[in-house]
Amino acid sequence: MADLLHEMNANDHVKDIEGLLKGVVQRTPERRLVVLTCGSIKQVAFELLSSEIMHKILEALSHRFDFVILDSPPVLAVSDAVALSTQVDYVVIVAEAGRIRRKELREVESRLREANANIIGITLNRLKAKNTGFYYTYYREYVEEEKDDKKDARYKKNKSTSSEKPRDGSDRSQSEPAAKPQPEQLS
Repeated sequence: MADLLHEMNANDHVKDIEGLLKGVVQRTPERRLVVLTCGSIKQVAFELLSSEIMHKILEALSHRFDFVILDSPPVLAVSDAVALSTQVDYVVIVAEAGRIRRKELREVESRLREANANIIGITLNRLKAKNTGFYYTYYREYVEEEKDDKKDARYKKNKSTSSEKPRDGSDRSQSEPAAKPQPEQLS
């Protein structure tokens, strides 16, 4: 297998990125899934990840494939993920259940937002839910802790503009529908 980043470093004037990609893209047993690894490089320089070469690689991949998914090192460990976040359309934060603290997760979000990353969600992995009740308990405790940490004005506003009928049985209705919920930030 060719070492894509090594070849890119060795030749600053790569003319045919598409041809180079053909030599490094690996097929998998799932015929519609292909993988491109970084090769044997132990440390990829921040400068390379945020370079024009990387931009051209991602552009070539996006023309060839429906989806290009990048897996990066942890945001708090190295700057690679932040550099990559500026080169992609969307970012999904992946956090390990029971390992990352809320404060760290907020720092991850802050660093990515400072780089203008388009964060579309968070995935919690390695959640050991032996039954569905654990998940809901975990979620409820998380939400309750958040409420204690910070008063959420939007929560209060949405409660007061609910479209439910009043408990007194009257048929008063609102003149305007409730506002469409917007994605929330972690903080």
